[in-house]
Amino acid sequence: MSDVASSENPNLAFGGMHGPPEATGLALHKSTLEQPIDGWDVVIANEMAVEAGLRFVKHNMALTWGEANPTADDYELRRPAELQELASNREIVLDIHDQPTSEGEYVLMGKAGNVKLLGVAALLEIKKVIVVSHKRSLVGHNPNALVVECGRGDTDQLVAPNVERLRRCMASIAMGDLPAARPADFDYYEYVTEISTSRAQALGLAREGRLEPFGAIPPRTLALLNNDLPSLSSGEYVTEYWNGDCSSPDWFGGVLLRIVSPFRDAL
Repeated sequence: MSDVASSENPNLAFGGMHGPPEATGLALHKSTLEQPIDGWDVVIANEMAVEAGLRFVKHNMALTWGEANPTADDYELRRPAELQELASNREIVLDIHDQPTSEGEYVLMGKAGNVKLLGVAALLEIKKVIVVSHKRSLVGHNPNALVVECGRGDTDQLVAPNVERLRRCMASIAMGDLPAARPADFDYYEYVTEISTSRAQALGLAREGRLEPFGAIPPRTLALLNNDLPSLSSGEYVTEYWNGDCSSPDWFGGVLLRIVSPFRDAL
């Protein structure tokens, strides 16, 4: 695999920021090799992980943007610097991900993200927006970047429909048909913390069972997490995706806090 990017195309999409089992971004990339989308370049982000058949090799590249170094020996620290340059001066940058559940789809934006990106969420019929302020991810570095988290279903049955949905959305963007979405029409969450599988095992979180995406975290579970949360404030804490049986070797789940829209005065 190699980058084929044209300076004439105003928009860019990344697939394969994680390798398998994530499938939607890889399928989108394959479809555009066969049938390009006008106005878009589609690039595999973490070629090493995809070729190895792993989610990532040494570093989760979705969270290494703050460590990006164009001269690093490690591919997963060097590659984000290459992608940053590739994404600069684009009108819209999409980073396509997916997960086994068919519920819990969301987009992820930076707090300083361009409000026009909500129009992309509207085209995809996604109502949940996770907002991040840290610089570890793509959206923390590029205000025109949006992470799209699709549901692929437990048996990948939603991958093909996801690709068609993304292709329609991308074609609309290229034609200038991006709706001016109302910020009040979305639900907003702030990313609080990520829980590793080893930490979940140490805390006994597996005994708490599986929680639904964006489901409320019970007080008992929050109490176990008290020392892991930067500041336990009043509010509604919910899950991102909660792997209740510790079956993933590197990631158990994420904690979100429901917030008011940071874009409420933008439009």
